[in-house]
Amino acid sequence: MNNIKSLREKCGLTQEELGALIGTSQGAVGHYEANRRTPSLVMCRNLVAVLNSHGCECTLDDVFPPQKKTA
Repeated sequence: MNNIKSLREKCGLTQEELGALIGTSQGAVGHYEANRRTPSLVMCRNLVAVLNSHGCECTLDDVFPPQKKTA
């Protein structure tokens, strides 16, 4: 689970705009948001940097919350 879509919308960016800013396609952003694909660590860092540069104050853990371990 990730928070890309909610943070992207908070920044007022479309999937296409975010894709252009991080160097990928609108389709790839859609796949990331729907958890059909997992971005590389470099791409994750780019996402956080772009979101922060557009007014979202977020960390990697805000965009990709750690999964809770089950007992």
